[in-house]
Amino acid sequence: PYYRVESTTKVMPRDLFEERIKESKPHLFSWERQTSDGINIDDLDNNLIANAVRGGVKGGRLSSSALSETTENILSKFQLLNQGKPNNAAVALFAKESGLYTQLELRMARFKGNGKNEFGDNQRVSGNFFKLFDAGMSFFFKHLNLSGKIVGTKREEELEVPYVALREALTNALCHRMYDDVGPSVGIAIYDDRIEISNPGTLPNNLTVENIKQSHDSYPRNPLMANVLYLSTYL
Repeated sequence: PYYRVESTTKVMPRDLFEERIKESKPHLFSWERQTSDGINIDDLDNNLIANAVRGGVKGGRLSSSALSETTENILSKFQLLNQGKPNNAAVALFAKESGLYTQLELRMARFKGNGKNEFGDNQRVSGNFFKLFDAGMSFFFKHLNLSGKIVGTKREEELEVPYVALREALTNALCHRMYDDVGPSVGIAIYDDRIEISNPGTLPNNLTVENIKQSHDSYPRNPLMANVLYLSTYL
């Protein structure tokens, strides 16, 4: 009998191949490390940078000497400059205007009932991390019930869902977004029976839908952004 032997080559899809390259050398190819397009240091918000430094000093994560550093030195120490030009992480954190960075957006909706058939409020906000974070937290305070009680001589107010839980979830969604995907935005959806905070993208290779519910190591999607937010006590 005769046998036909075929040689086949498995061709990896281009997007998957590029993703593998990025994962193997994140210090070279990750979105946040790429030099920004058309953004200079003057296009960054000095007040936000100063606030981040003050938060880090107050929280004991930065030396008090950082308060007297120039903006350029601070950005350099945060690894947010490539040869004196802001990288994408700097833009996502501190840009005055989001410009062509359409992925720097937050969608917010308050639906009536437990489905998406009807909503009472629908908003979209564009901007840097801190602008999106403030907008998201304001949306929570607008649409969630607030209760208060007197403790000693002070009045303490609490949301029906703990503020710290909402703050942590929103911070993580904005920090760990796959920013090289310019499609869907981070979203907040408030229903009568639940709150959903959605973050577009895929899980890191070491995590699955099953084991993410278990104890696991941290795999930050954007380590430069995560480091700045940690130092400024947001993370």
